[in-house]
Amino acid sequence: MRAVPSTCPPQRRDEGGLRTRHDLADVITEGAGRRIRPMLMTGMALPLGLVPFLWSDGSGADVMKRIAVLLAILSLSVILPEIIIAAQSHHGAGTVETIDVKKRKIELAHGPIKRIGWMAMKMTFDVEERDLLEEMEVGDKVDFEFIKTRDGRFVIIDVEPLD
Repeated sequence: MRAVPSTCPPQRRDEGGLRTRHDLADVITEGAGRRIRPMLMTGMALPLGLVPFLWSDGSGADVMKRIAVLLAILSLSVILPEIIIAAQSHHGAGTVETIDVKKRKIELAHGPIKRIGWMAMKMTFDVEERDLLEEMEVGDKVDFEFIKTRDGRFVIIDVEPLD
């Protein structure tokens, strides 16, 4: 997936929506979401096109089967991780309300996070690395990246101060 700045939605550009790398990541994810079907269709054309070789039994079929399996595995190993990675992390911006270094928790008053349908609110997040908390103070405006863990916790994996 590549992001071309001209593909940024006009309203996002007009609002100055590409100030940080997280804004760019949001635009890329938003664009990728709209283009996921064409990307999957294109990406799956090769592996699915090789399926007939797996059932062939004519001359040279034994060599073609090996090649087909190898190409299918290689193409899927490139496509699937990109889709999974793009779907896992989320970005937001907010103000630090409280910090608990001992418990590795931070409360943020953040703006809307449209990608997952959240409105602006105060929320406590777990923090992956204690070092991230030591860089912040109450009242700082920050840009943050977070994931949802399998057990349902929201964990901040990166934080940057806003200018």
